[in-house]
Amino acid sequence: CLVTGTICAWRITRSVTRPLSAAAEATRIIASGDLTQSVVATGRDEVAELVGSLHEMQASLRRIVHDIHVSTDSIATAVGKAPVSA
Repeated sequence: CLVTGTICAWRITRSVTRPLSAAAEATRIIASGDLTQSVVATGRDEVAELVGSLHEMQASLRRIVHDIHVSTDSIATAVGKAPVSA
């Protein structure tokens, strides 16, 4: 009975710590500026909800970075076409 309880406790602990470790790693990758890595949520528990939120955050950051690039390109184009004043 003690062995069975220990095995069950180990499996439950592992089922929580593995996804949390993956979420922590995804957070570190995003924080380093790498928005290319996929963040995939599996399951329906709180950890999957957390990972899903990380995915949404990453997608939002990608859009923001894209919009900034578009804006800076527009500014660079406008500056390049601006008349030079003496």
